Amino acid sequence: SALGPYEGPLHLGSHVNGGLIKALGFDNVFSNALTGYDVGSSVGGSDFNPFDKSEAEVQRFCQSYMTELAKYVGPDIDHPTMGMGVS
Repeated sequence: SALGPYEGPLHLGSHVNGGLIKALGFDNVFSNALTGYDVGSSVGGSDFNPFDKSEAEVQRFCQSYMTELAKYVGPDIDHPTMGMGVS
């Protein structure tokens, strides 16, 4: 990003789809622009619903998800934050 690293939330839940991610990304772009926050905008997620899974299932999913995401995040690249279904 021309402004610096990207910043945005990760969302998990059965309600997550492409349209939601696009809408939240659009909202995040304007939020960052209006507040003068010097970062780009990113939003991501999965339709994995952690609320009806065992702790072991959630742990396996999160480890796999973050292993893949780690290729794209870092102090100069991206700052994922908590979103819906992520705690």
